[in-house]
Amino acid sequence: ISDFVIGAIIVGVGTSFPELIVSSMGALDGKVDVAIGNVVGSNIFNILGILGVTALLHPVAVKSENNRFELPLCIGASIFVTLLAFNFFCGSDIVIGRVDGLLLLAIFVTYIYISFLRDRKKSKITPVSNKPVAAPQSLLKASLRTIIGLAVLIVGCDFFVESAVNIATEWGVNEAFISITLIACGTSLPELAASVAAAAKRNTELA
Repeated sequence: ISDFVIGAIIVGVGTSFPELIVSSMGALDGKVDVAIGNVVGSNIFNILGILGVTALLHPVAVKSENNRFELPLCIGASIFVTLLAFNFFCGSDIVIGRVDGLLLLAIFVTYIYISFLRDRKKSKITPVSNKPVAAPQSLLKASLRTIIGLAVLIVGCDFFVESAVNIATEWGVNEAFISITLIACGTSLPELAASVAAAAKRNTELA
């Protein structure tokens, strides 16, 4: 599997667990501003902040195949969610309901499936390099390291978000502002850490 697909799916999903947890808890508690503000703010921080830092550390090369598929899909997903938020497809009072959620998840699963298919097809026609490669870790060891790493990231971000909310609340700042700024940046720290680490190793595709 290519570094780009690993970054877009495995690392992307893994480092987005804090956003998933915070937004889910916000939705369950009826805090709509936290749920949607965290998602929107995190995407803004990812694209502008994290990509900006990554490019400062090492120039980011974007392949033409990514310009044809992944980047247009990223733009399309943002437009689609915006249309849902403005009730473009139906006139109900619910902004983004369960049916919309199922539709978004279905599109996401389809994207993962198509990405793996495209990547596997590409790997079959790409000549195998004769360069020596380092011996891979065992699957069990790699899986355990991944789980432990994600757990540490999630716990660390949870501490950050909780503290940031307490500070902002003391300052009298509303939930919408907290979620789209402090919470969004806090839950995006794993993406920042992963992208900086990848850029330091000159693996900008993963970033």
